[in-house]
Formats: sequence, C-alpha cells, structure tokens
Amino acid sequence: MANVLSKEKIVGSSKFVVKFLIGTAISYGINIILTFFLTELVSIPYIISYCITQVVQISFSFSYNSKILFKSGVSKWIFAKFLIVLFTTAIMNILTVKLLTDYFAVYYLLSISLSLAFYTIIKYTIYNFYVFKKAN
Repeated sequence: MANVLSKEKIVGSSKFVVKFLIGTAISYGINIILTFFLTELVSIPYIISYCITQVVQISFSFSYNSKILFKSGVSKWIFAKFLIVLFTTAIMNILTVKLLTDYFAVYYLLSISLSLAFYTIIKYTIYNFYVFKKAN
C-alpha cells in the first residue's frame, strides 16, 4: 500500500500531468489561433478552416505525445493505432463543432473549445491505456 503512494510516483505523476497540460495548451492554441486566422482573416468558412487546422494539429499531437509525453518509440504499429484514434476523434470533433455551431447557434470558437475539452479527455485515456501503453 505504501508503494502506491510513494513520493516518486506522486512526483512522476505530477510531472506527467504538467507535460500533458502543456501539450494540451499548445494544441488548443494551434486550433483556436489557426482556425480564427483562416476564418476571419482569410475568409475561409469556419468548418473548412477547422478541418485544415486538424491536419496541423495531428502532426503536432503525434510528435508531442510520442516523444515528450509517453516517450515511446515511433513504431509503425504505434503510428497506425495513433492515426486510427486521432482520425476517429477528429471526425467526431468536427461533427460536434458543426452540430453545436449550426444547430445550437453556439459561436464557432466556443464550439471548438467545448469539443476540444471533451475529446481531449477521451484521447488522453485511449492514448494512455492503448496507443502508447508500455509493455510490462
């Protein structure tokens, strides 16, 4: 029981959470700033801007998660699992943003923020327990 709450595990867990929050903040910034820029300054419809942004964010997310957060080697199998999860959640994310914005009249940047928060929790769980799980 004492081993479960050891100082090393608590400190290690705290560092992991901080790294996760930093990656999430950067990812969120990429999503909001790039979508806003493309939508408001380049006049691309918000949903197309958001789809373009997802491609940029996918590249950042894979690099950050595999090299910094989970420190896994980038094998073809890990990359394939990552892309399946990311592609699936990206589609669900885009559809959620479209639904919130077009059918519930939520401002598109707020829709993106709400959707990102929800799918970040889902992706984190899947990444941690499936995609980047270290073999025991």
